[in-house]
Amino acid sequence: MAGILAVIGGVIGGIGISIVSVTMRPVYNAVNQRAFKVYPNELLPPANLINLRYRGHITDTVYYEEMVRQGIDHNRADSLYMGSEVLLNGYEVVALWRRGVLTEEDRNTQLLELGFTLDRINLLTHVTAQIPSALDVIAFAVREVYSPTIAEAFGQYEGVEEVLDIAEDDITATGMTRETFKKYWAAHWHLPSV
Repeated sequence: MAGILAVIGGVIGGIGISIVSVTMRPVYNAVNQRAFKVYPNELLPPANLINLRYRGHITDTVYYEEMVRQGIDHNRADSLYMGSEVLLNGYEVVALWRRGVLTEEDRNTQLLELGFTLDRINLLTHVTAQIPSALDVIAFAVREVYSPTIAEAFGQYEGVEEVLDIAEDDITATGMTRETFKKYWAAHWHLPSV
């Protein structure tokens, strides 16, 4: 019988403590708020410190002091800071490479940092290449681009090599191949009706 009473007492005591804890919470909050008003010492989270440092709102000294107060030494604070740098995404890196801003080696280095493998980099360069839209394909068909003998008979490829030589950088920057450009070139002519 004493055992049952002890269990019941424990349950009632636990419930009582929970009720007191919930009811007293506003009192604890008020005490904490008054204490922080008198002695504000709450530390900013590391992520906020990193953002403030990147934006120039705090000095390096303040950054390191606040991090050390949270148990993060200088080297680890540097690692966190460098690891938070915003990197270009894969499409942006490939676009810069196509425009000649990055070398192939720089492109690969940046994409490897993003977690791409060399196989995935190859796939990314293919998926970002410009391909004709459905409407372009229809225009190519209507303008006989897919019938090279007819297109050549109408002179639709005249001047294309000259333009390719002059505009090669621009064509490459768009992600278009020479063959795709030739299709657009042949389709831009207005053919006489037969």
